[in-house]
Amino acid sequence: MLSRPDVQKPAKVLKCHPDFNLLSCLLVLLLAFAPFVTKSQSDSSGFIFTGGLEEINQLDIEGAETEKISIASNFESNSYEAPGIISIITDKDIKNGGYRDITDLLNQIPGFSMATDVQNGVSFGVRGNWAEEAKLLIMIDGLPLNELAYGTYIFGQRIPLVNIDRIEIIRGAGSSQYGGSAALGVINIITKSGQDISGHRLMASGGQSNLAFSRTSISYNYGGVLPNGVELTTSGMINQGNLSNEKFRLTDSTMVNLRDTSYLIGANIYLTLKYKNIKFKQYYEDYNFQSTYEPVYSQNRTSITEFENRTRFKKADLIVSLNYKFQTPWNTQYGDPKIYDLQNLLANRLAVSFFAKTKLSKPYQFLAGVNAYNDNFRHHRAGLLLNSGKRRESYQGVSGFVESVYNTKYFIINAGGRLEQYAYFNANLAPRISVTKKFEYWHYKLIYNQAYKIPALQNINLDLEQTIRPEQLKELQAQTGFHYKKLNASATVFKSQIKNLIVFGYDLITFTESYINSGEVNTAGLELEAEYKTKKWNLNTNYSYHQILNSSAPEILSDSINPENRSLAFPAHKLVAKFSYFINAKMSAHAQYVFESSKSGFVGVNRTTGEFGLVEFPASHNLNLICNYDNLYKGTLDLSLGLYNVLATQLNYLYPFSSGYQPLRGMGRELLFNIKLKF
Repeated sequence: MLSRPDVQKPAKVLKCHPDFNLLSCLLVLLLAFAPFVTKSQSDSSGFIFTGGLEEINQLDIEGAETEKISIASNFESNSYEAPGIISIITDKDIKNGGYRDITDLLNQIPGFSMATDVQNGVSFGVRGNWAEEAKLLIMIDGLPLNELAYGTYIFGQRIPLVNIDRIEIIRGAGSSQYGGSAALGVINIITKSGQDISGHRLMASGGQSNLAFSRTSISYNYGGVLPNGVELTTSGMINQGNLSNEKFRLTDSTMVNLRDTSYLIGANIYLTLKYKNIKFKQYYEDYNFQSTYEPVYSQNRTSITEFENRTRFKKADLIVSLNYKFQTPWNTQYGDPKIYDLQNLLANRLAVSFFAKTKLSKPYQFLAGVNAYNDNFRHHRAGLLLNSGKRRESYQGVSGFVESVYNTKYFIINAGGRLEQYAYFNANLAPRISVTKKFEYWHYKLIYNQAYKIPALQNINLDLEQTIRPEQLKELQAQTGFHYKKLNASATVFKSQIKNLIVFGYDLITFTESYINSGEVNTAGLELEAEYKTKKWNLNTNYSYHQILNSSAPEILSDSINPENRSLAFPAHKLVAKFSYFINAKMSAHAQYVFESSKSGFVGVNRTTGEFGLVEFPASHNLNLICNYDNLYKGTLDLSLGLYNVLATQLNYLYPFSSGYQPLRGMGRELLFNIKLKF
């Protein structure tokens, strides 16, 4: 996103000392009454293929217990042999964890760290690199949710958890399969099918923090089989809340009350229909959040429609899909029209995808396909000219992709890649090759990836001299793991290089905004994971570390003299521990702990002169406690009570560029109550 055009001066490095607040929590109980509806039919017919334009294949539900996934490959495999470093979050994890929203879930993934975009929109970095602008692809059942103007996806009280079957995550490059918006990672949210739900679900939640309202939401979903074998799934959510209720003093001595300046409100509806080999999806969302340090609101309104058909021809599967996305990508409201009207767009994308996959012999599989799309955009305020001098612009893209798998007793070789041409840029190539295998007690992975980030529409619109180029990434990863009875453990090492980093530029003489390429960054790191499960208790822990080896992009460094220290906004060390204890068949207790080492950001230090400097923020210890009581009243009622940020620690989320933006303080101690009805 664009940076605020403030004229600021650098200052010396300061220390930010934590201030302690005693927070009192009151219980908020929301009562929701479900409408009278007819129970669904329980049987179904027809073969159902799930997939999408960007996400070729979906999870094999019947193979869930063996962790059959397809996010890292167009061919299903277990997570230990998939050609990527994978994290999986199941519906049981979501149910037991008492998570407030998907942000809590992702914050516990190795290598993922929260930070803020401009106007304090919350998103994530991956392995020490800011992934917000078109480098972290977010999908729901294969539908890409990132907005088209900047490629961003803002998190926070946004996606209903009640309808999620599982979440599959690629930690690392994903362009070989998903194209120019997946250079650092991919998140695919897989919803439950109508047959899995077979009825109605209604969830209401409410929370309170710092003696004030913090959030509330009502979500509903239905699934079942209609006459003639049509499978219907629908879900929706209405929510409102605050990103934080904290009151504190900034480094420049300004008092801030986020309770009054971090409001958000949203609504979404998602519907799917499946009949034999045909699938229809319709997704609509309206999401608004308040800027913490500017008197503006930002709106993202999205509508996605997709049709898909699968045909079986001898030994080959042929899949065709048609996808249309219409967006108000990032509409800043109530701000100065001279500034914000030039940032507000209307955009749409029409895309068609065709591919075929076949199993040529017992050990060998092959796939090839093509994807073509067209982007149109203009300013939201009719009549304004784009920087090209036109009222409307249109860009076309086309990509071809291949993948092959060769399976033997001691190794599986997965090789393939994608070639993509978009707008006036040179074609981008993203090859990938991996060697993986799981044995009785251990597994290994060796993966080499290339990836790219294609500039988004506003990157191109603000490319005043048409000199901007796509980012290029190279990545090498290795993983080994041990599995014995109740214990699973793994270790991952990675090294990545990103060239032609795209950053925001502002000319203090001409007062013009632009996007430019600025140097490269080389990063390496380590991720450790361990899980031990019994019938009575589970323990899951992970540790992640990243280090900048060298960099020529000073905008992202916490120390330009010693760039190997760390990148701005992200902790070098992160530790996550989760413990669950099952008291009986209905009651369970859970504890979650996240430690992040200290991190640095360039923030304002003098409000009179506009001076900013490098400020170090202390390490944080975030502890959550949750109690669940399930299947009450003939199995129709679930209750959950959670106390979050029990230690009332400072949770500072920083802007990962040298700009002077002030931090967002996370929610303090919060009490949250959930009620879920099943009928």
